[in-house]
Amino acid sequence: MRALMARTCGGPEVLGIAEIGPPVPSQDQLLVRVEYAGLNFSGVDHRRGERGTPLPMVMGTEGSGQVVAPGARTERFANGDRVAWWLPGTPSSCAELAAIPAARARSASRTGPTPKSRSR
Repeated sequence: MRALMARTCGGPEVLGIAEIGPPVPSQDQLLVRVEYAGLNFSGVDHRRGERGTPLPMVMGTEGSGQVVAPGARTERFANGDRVAWWLPGTPSSCAELAAIPAARARSASRTGPTPKSRSR
């Protein structure tokens, strides 16, 4: 699968697309097909080496997508559920698939109410 990686610490020049193996989720994680991933300032800190994140690393601490395999001990989510997450200390969202702790995932159903600001 493709992922946005930092193999060393540094500026934006250390980022690149790489082919890596898919993550293997634990029993407490969800395997998610990523549809949207976010890069924010905490990602800059990770990329610069200011958070002690092991290298190489997949970038991105937030995202949303569709569950493709819930872990054996996850009960709130099933295959096909849409979820969103924020992983404050563990970048991994900028890839085609991500293993997300179920405790950090929130439902992101597209059938929910539309915010007033978007309903016009």
